[in-house]
Amino acid sequence: MSEPEAKPVRETLLRQCLAADPNPWYPKEYAEKSGLDRESLYSPLNDLRLANLVQLTEWVQGKGQGYLITPLGKEVLNDPRVLAHLRDGKPLTPVAAPAPEPSERPVASTRWERGEAARTAFYTPSVARVVYLLLTVNVFAFFVSLIVAAREGSGLTSFLAGYDVKTLQKMGALGAPELARGEWWRLVTNCFLHYGLAHITINMTSLVLMRRAESLWGPGRFLSLYLICGVCGSCVGIYFTPGSPARPVYLAGASGALWGVMVSQIVWVLIYRTHLPTYEVRQWMQQLAFTLALNVGVSLLPNVSASAHFGGGVAGAIAALLLQVHQHGTPARRATAAIQLSLLPILALLLLLLAMEKDHRLQPFMASVYKEQITSRLDKLPAALDAIEPQAEKVHLQDSAKRDMAELKLVRDGLDGLVKQAKEAKDWMQKSAPVSQANAIKETGLALADAVVPYAEALAKQAGGEQVANISELRKNWRDARLAWEQATK
Repeated sequence: MSEPEAKPVRETLLRQCLAADPNPWYPKEYAEKSGLDRESLYSPLNDLRLANLVQLTEWVQGKGQGYLITPLGKEVLNDPRVLAHLRDGKPLTPVAAPAPEPSERPVASTRWERGEAARTAFYTPSVARVVYLLLTVNVFAFFVSLIVAAREGSGLTSFLAGYDVKTLQKMGALGAPELARGEWWRLVTNCFLHYGLAHITINMTSLVLMRRAESLWGPGRFLSLYLICGVCGSCVGIYFTPGSPARPVYLAGASGALWGVMVSQIVWVLIYRTHLPTYEVRQWMQQLAFTLALNVGVSLLPNVSASAHFGGGVAGAIAALLLQVHQHGTPARRATAAIQLSLLPILALLLLLLAMEKDHRLQPFMASVYKEQITSRLDKLPAALDAIEPQAEKVHLQDSAKRDMAELKLVRDGLDGLVKQAKEAKDWMQKSAPVSQANAIKETGLALADAVVPYAEALAKQAGGEQVANISELRKNWRDARLAWEQATK
C-alpha cells in the first residue's frame, strides 16, 4: 500500500471497530467485503493495539482474529489532535492499559493474554542480555584455551585450525574415558569450548542471530533452555560417538544448545501462530526452515557430531512445550513444568550412566578404568614378592642359633606388609561391581591376591624356623596366578 493511502487507514479501522461495538470487528470479513488485502490491515491494527486503542478478542474459526475498541479508543475519535496523528500517519504513543483487579484464585493466562505476550515478544523484543552473557563466556573460554595451548607447546596454529584435541581435553572437553572416571561436569564445560576459530565464529554468530528466542521465553527460561539442551545434546553425542579406549572421541561446542534454541523457536511459532499475522508467521517459518535445513547439512559433514545436534534439538522441542506451560499456566502447572524441565537433563544423565554400564559402545571405557584401578592395587605385588622371596629363603637356610634376628624381622615386616596390601586389594575387589567386560580381570585379580596371602605367610613362618609342608604347592599356586595376571593385564 502506498504512503498516501496509509494515512487514513488507522482512523478508518478504528471507526470500523466503533461501528461493530459491542461486538468484535473482524478484519477478514472487512477485507472480503471491501476487496482489500487482509495482510495490509495488520500493521495499522498493530499500531492501534500497541497504543491501547483496540484490544484483541478470542480467535473464531472461520472469522479469524477479532478486535474491540477500548474506552480510550472511543475518546480518541472525539479528540481532533489525536485524530490528526492518525490521519497523518504519525507514531502513536502507547498508553498503559489499566491494571486488572487481583483475582482471589490464581488462574492461568487467558488466550487473549497469551496472544498479547506473544505479540509483544514478536514485535518489541527485549535486549538479549543472557545471549550476550553466553557469548562472553564462550569467547572467554576460547581465549583461555588459546593461552593454555601456547603454554603447553601445542601451537597456536594447530589450535586455531581446530586440531588441538589435547588442550581442549585439559580444558574440559567431553570424552568417555573421563566420564568413566566420574568427571560428569564435562557434560557442561564442553558446551563452552570450541575446536578452532572457525568453529567458535560460526556458533557465536548463530547464537547472536537467534537472540530473539530470549524475548520469546524470557531471560531465565532461555538460560535454562540453553543449558538443558547443551547437556542433553552432550549425553546423546557421547553415547553415539564415544570412539574407543585406544582412540576416544572428544566433543566440544555449543551446537547442541544452539540446536535446542533453534527448534524451540519453531515450536514457539507453531504454538502462537494464530495470534500473529499469517504473512509474518509464514515468512519467519520459511527462514527457520532454511536455517534448519542448513544445519542438518552441516551436521552430516565429517568430524561433526550429528547425534549431539539432534539430541539438543529433541530436548529443545520438549523443553519448549514445558516452557510454554511454565510461562502461562496456573501456579501449580508452572511448578510441575519446572520439575519436568529439571528432569530432562537428569533423565539424560541416568540413561547415559546406564549405558556406561550396559551398552557395548561404552562398556570398554568402564572396563579400561576398572583395569587401571585394580592394576594400581595389585601390580606392585609380584615384583615386591620377587624381591623378598630370596631373602626369606636365605634366612630359612641359616642355622637357627646363628640366624640374624634383625634380618629376620626385616623379612617378616616385608612379608606382613605384602599380606596386608593383598588383603586390602582383595577387600576392595570384593566390594567393587565392575561392568561385565571387566569381570574376567576381577577374577584374575582375586586369584592373585588369594595366592599371595598364603604364600607370603608361609614364607614368614619358614623364615622363622617353622616347617610348612605345602609350601611347594603354595609356590606353584602363586606362580600360576602371577602368570594369569600378567596375561590379563597385557
